[in-house]
Amino acid sequence: MLKKIMLLVIVASSLALAAPAAQKSRAIGGWLQLGNAGEHFGLDYKHRLSATTALDIYGHFYFSSHDNSLGVYAAHYWHNYNLLKLSPGFGRIGLYAGPAGGLGWWLVDYYNNNSYWYDQSGLAIRFGVVGGITWEMPIPLEIYAELNPVGEFHVIFDDYRDNRFDDNYVAWQIPDLYFRMGIRFWF
Repeated sequence: MLKKIMLLVIVASSLALAAPAAQKSRAIGGWLQLGNAGEHFGLDYKHRLSATTALDIYGHFYFSSHDNSLGVYAAHYWHNYNLLKLSPGFGRIGLYAGPAGGLGWWLVDYYNNNSYWYDQSGLAIRFGVVGGITWEMPIPLEIYAELNPVGEFHVIFDDYRDNRFDDNYVAWQIPDLYFRMGIRFWF
C-alpha cells in the first residue's frame, strides 16, 4: 500500500513540474459520446497549429456480437481563450468552434424470436460543425465537452436471410446532434 502511495506522489509531482498544456503542441486522449447508438467512445489526437488553431483527429470503434461500427473524423478548431479568465495557477479555459467531417461504417444483425432475420450495414459520410469548451489545466492535461451538429449521407445495405427483400439505398440524415466529452494528455 505504501509503495502505491509513493508511486502516486511521484507521478503527481512530476506532472505538477511539467510544462502547462498551453505550451505543448500535441495531445492524445479518449472520449465518451451521447447521441449515436454506435459511437460510445473512442480515441483522440489533437495537434496545435498555432496559438489559437488546432487540428483534431478522432476515431471510434465498437465491436460486439451483433453490433459493430468504426469511424474516423477530423475537425479544425479556432480557440478563444479571452472570454473566460482563470487565475494563472488554474490553467486556462477556451471556447472553440470549427468545421468537422469524416467517414464511418457499421454492421448490425437483427433477430426475430432468437433466429437471424437480417443484417444492415452501411457507410456514413459526415460533415458539420463543432463547438465546445476546454479547460487546459496547469499540468499537461485538458478536459473538454462539445456539441457536434452534423448531417450524414448513408449508403445502406439491407440483407435479409431469405434474399427476397435485399435492398441498397442512400439516405440523408439531418440534423444529428452529438455530445462528446473527453480528456487529453499534452506532450
